[in-house]
Amino acid sequence: ISVYIPLMMQSIFGFKPALAGYFHSIEALSWSLAAVISTQYLANFMRQCLIVGCACMTLGMVCLSASLSWNSAYVTAISIVMCGAGIGLCWGHITSAVVNHTVTSPADETSTSISTVQMLAYACSAAVSGAIVNTAGTLLSENAFSLVTGGTLLFGFFALTSALGLFLVRIFAPK
Repeated sequence: ISVYIPLMMQSIFGFKPALAGYFHSIEALSWSLAAVISTQYLANFMRQCLIVGCACMTLGMVCLSASLSWNSAYVTAISIVMCGAGIGLCWGHITSAVVNHTVTSPADETSTSISTVQMLAYACSAAVSGAIVNTAGTLLSENAFSLVTGGTLLFGFFALTSALGLFLVRIFAPK
């Protein structure tokens, strides 16, 4: 879903392509920083990191969805940081939990299947993202209203999926 951020930053906010691309890199940097902090210093707080990470993603997606209508690049940047940090807080702990809780399969096979599942999730989210954005007519029209509508629907939908993740973590994550 983050591949749409540079397009929206250019078309809605009027940013040059390089500056719009920096908004995409903000997510990667916050993701990486949160992952390092989470796995290095918060390893004993897996459940809390998963809950806070999902909450960050949910709130970030809601704010990102709203920031397009508000025409606020600052709120958009903060929202992107929240989404990236949420992913970073969760990812290392999810990987660790999967590898540590395998019963029959060696860790090598388990770690290989993690990347396969990750690629499957990327493919599914790309398909859903494309369907949402195309349904809104965003790619056929470059007017700001169409892009705001498509972005609001896109980020709003993924706010719901991250809220579902928060709900599932609260139920199933080990205490």
